[in-house]
Amino acid sequence: DKNGQPSSENVVGDRGSSKQGCPFLSIVCETPLNSKNAHFQAVAGDSFVAAIEFSNPVKAMALTSYGNASQPSSPHVGEQLQMFAHKQLRPVWRESKEIQAHLAERTAF
Repeated sequence: DKNGQPSSENVVGDRGSSKQGCPFLSIVCETPLNSKNAHFQAVAGDSFVAAIEFSNPVKAMALTSYGNASQPSSPHVGEQLQMFAHKQLRPVWRESKEIQAHLAERTAF
């Protein structure tokens, strides 16, 4: 930071955020990842946040703070962490045309 002190940073995968998630609609519990450079790893707390408007049609905004991936090598690990830190939500794609427009990959089994 400006005073020469290390700033804290939340880390998910290889992505980090220097801003804390709270206060928001969630709680994040952290543990030191590396005390030398003050990095912290999110280990518990709310990982999914949603705001739903029950109108016609239904509108929804959501966020998965750790990203939409379970594999450490995925480019989507931690991709929503910056949005979480800035208290932003993303649109929820509910219609097939919305999902198809944002589809990154399709795997058939």
